[in-house]
Amino acid sequence: LAILLTQSHMTLLEVRRKRVSFLKTVARNLRLENLTICEGRAEILAQEHQLHQAFDVVVTRATWDTEQFLRLATPFLRKSGVTIIMKGPENPKDHHRDAREEFPGFRLQEQRAYALPFGREKRNLLIFAQLTAENVSRDT
Repeated sequence: LAILLTQSHMTLLEVRRKRVSFLKTVARNLRLENLTICEGRAEILAQEHQLHQAFDVVVTRATWDTEQFLRLATPFLRKSGVTIIMKGPENPKDHHRDAREEFPGFRLQEQRAYALPFGREKRNLLIFAQLTAENVSRDT
């Protein structure tokens, strides 16, 4: 994304030092000045002032349970932020019920099925909008 969206700043969180080193090397070699790599656990990094409510969008690959990820993403999101959850080939309905009931503070905005380009394996995206007082009152 940082290669394609050069006008947008990206921040990657990675817990493993070896991966962080690799990502920093790639960013340096490709001169990706719009990319920052932070080493550490999301739970700890969420407490850092410069990362608190710093992002419009938070994305995860299929590594977290939906509820767990939404809880972890909340401190990083600006008001009205969006989370994008990349899920595996399972049916996305297996991962959530009505978002308003199961995940306080978020509403499922969109779910999108897609196939990977080479193997054609099926995947799912779940896109959740963070609720604010404004969009909660509009919906009631």
